[in-house]
Amino acid sequence: MNNNPYFLGKAYKLHGYKGKVNIFNETDIILDFPNIKYLFIDINSELIPYYVETISLKKKSIILVKFEDVNSENEAKKLLHCKIYIDKSNFKKKSQSSKKILGYTVEDKNYGILGKVIEIDTQTPQSLLYIKNNNYPICIPLHEHFIKKINDEDQVITSLIPIELLEINKNSQ
Repeated sequence: MNNNPYFLGKAYKLHGYKGKVNIFNETDIILDFPNIKYLFIDINSELIPYYVETISLKKKSIILVKFEDVNSENEAKKLLHCKIYIDKSNFKKKSQSSKKILGYTVEDKNYGILGKVIEIDTQTPQSLLYIKNNNYPICIPLHEHFIKKINDEDQVITSLIPIELLEINKNSQ
């Protein structure tokens, strides 16, 4: 067991009555769920490894965990409000690459220059790209279906956006 802990968040709520807990992920890390074998729980200022039976992402920042040997509501309650740590080998830092495209010009293959990227919302299940257009703001999913090419040298994003998506943006104003 590699003892290289990194603060993940706190166990804040029970899930059911069979020992599952919800952990609020207070970090910007991307977890490697299949390889997580244990988490460290801070009990009386000592990090105790708890082996993971199941772990999954419940919502964007909520992790659902069932620990081995924690099989009841009463056992799980003892873990509430405890700080949870993860071994550094089980995650990678969230990529900052999406932030680098702020200010890039978005040029659609069919409709020409749409405007400049003014914001990227990564708090939604699908990241959204906000474009400042002279006529109306445009919001599109940051997805390979719509984004065809990103040219870092020229700071241009080539897109292929359906007219219906542009109309939705236009009509929402």
